[in-house]
Amino acid sequence: MLTLESIYEKKHEKPIRGISSTVALILAEGDAEKIQKLHSAIGHSYERQFNKKINSPTDNMIEAFTDENLSKTEFNRLMEHFSDIYQQRFNERYFGEGNFLLTKIQTLLADKE
Repeated sequence: MLTLESIYEKKHEKPIRGISSTVALILAEGDAEKIQKLHSAIGHSYERQFNKKINSPTDNMIEAFTDENLSKTEFNRLMEHFSDIYQQRFNERYFGEGNFLLTKIQTLLADKE
């Protein structure tokens, strides 16, 4: 079935929509999957061209952690994952300041005995 768009594209040998109108159409449709794919494609293209991430991963993490919708349970789960990742990458356990001080106190007490 021929549409007006396909007739125009065949006659003028170019697409009827440019990149800007295509992006606007995707956003206007409100299809979450298409918008996520567009977001990902833009991010990958930016990284290829400029050899850096479009958004700072640290800024993204801080924004996620300061989100008031993030529950204490989810926050703790993320912290556990980060601790596991730290241990895998650096071959040592991650100690928060409290754990570090507790370990130091235990070591000092053990040395006195």
